[in-house]
Amino acid sequence: MDARTKLRLALGSVKDHASIGKAMVFRRDLFCAIDIAVVRATAHNNAPVDEQFVREILSLVSKSPRAVTFLTRRISHRLHKTQDQIVALKNLLLVHRLLRGGSRDFEQELLKTYLYGNFPLNLHLFPKNSGDSIAFLHSYAAFLVERMRWVTNQEGKLEPVLSHGSDQFYEEKSKGTIFFRLPKSLAFLDRVMDCFPIDMTWVDFITRVALINILRESFQVYRSLSEGITALVDCFFDHKEPQRAMALEIYRRASSQSYRLSACLENCKRIIGSISLEYPSIRIITMDCVSAMEESMSCSRTVGSWPISTDHPSILDVKKPSKQVTDTSREANIGEEVMEEPVGVLVSPFPCKLETKISREWVEFDKEETQSSGLFFPGIDDQSPGFADDLQIHGLEIKQEKSNGYYNPFVDPVDGW
Repeated sequence: MDARTKLRLALGSVKDHASIGKAMVFRRDLFCAIDIAVVRATAHNNAPVDEQFVREILSLVSKSPRAVTFLTRRISHRLHKTQDQIVALKNLLLVHRLLRGGSRDFEQELLKTYLYGNFPLNLHLFPKNSGDSIAFLHSYAAFLVERMRWVTNQEGKLEPVLSHGSDQFYEEKSKGTIFFRLPKSLAFLDRVMDCFPIDMTWVDFITRVALINILRESFQVYRSLSEGITALVDCFFDHKEPQRAMALEIYRRASSQSYRLSACLENCKRIIGSISLEYPSIRIITMDCVSAMEESMSCSRTVGSWPISTDHPSILDVKKPSKQVTDTSREANIGEEVMEEPVGVLVSPFPCKLETKISREWVEFDKEETQSSGLFFPGIDDQSPGFADDLQIHGLEIKQEKSNGYYNPFVDPVDGW
């Protein structure tokens, strides 16, 4: 330890004692105890956040509904005032530890406090272009902003909330929430990869602890993302056109991210190692898979837009055209192209539906019409020679009406027919 580091630690210890004394002078209540616990948890020493102070803070904030708001304000104030990188990093570590170790109600209160503007993670005293360690602080703060919108469900898994500050979560088996969960998971992993630069030779012990905490949660989110991608592909054709376009865009993002995530985890294995970490097997989504989904979507659009006639009562009844075509119509169609009707469409040569009805009523016709009809039987005097003999040969008898000479075969059937 050089002289500069020793001086920094000495001055930092004096500042911490001054902050604790100031809190004890102005008040001696619950809020004073929370303020002192925050100062001790984020002290200027090179040790990570002590678990004893974290449990003390969680115990204190559970005693009052307003304690969570006071806690977030004290952390933000300390982060806003400090010029020490170690103190800033330990404040972010404390926020992350509270998000991981608190109850569901505590997590919801933290989210509400952040959304109301009472929990800013401001690092204005640390310019972003001041080196890799400062860049990590800003990336870690951005990750925690995204992390605040995730809570731990009853199964111990991280899930994004459906609405701000509510207790509504997803159901793993629900297909309707897949278009919300997958983009959130992709954004979460993007924030994770921003925290892991290619060159991590500068990483100290406290930064290594923060990276390990980030990795553990990223593994959990990636496994959930992998399951969601599988479900997205399985139910791709079950959705309508707008949902398919959304699914394709998510699939493209997941494909691009899979390459970067695989390289990032390989770098972490080399720098951090596999200390108590179970690295997942990254499934690379190649561009061939994306192209196959695009072609499938194009094919489904072509098939779905095929014109089908609905002017007819049924498109399933297939009937051949009638063979009773007059010679005149055949001669008229010679030399002309025959337009074939679409298969599966019933085409009728008549403008309306024709029906055959049987009537039991008498209908009188004129004499000329009745003589040409097969239903008129002349009287005995008007019969042609041999007419009666022919009928008797066939065993037929005619009941003749002398009044008008008309015969209705549907009313008076022929005897012996």
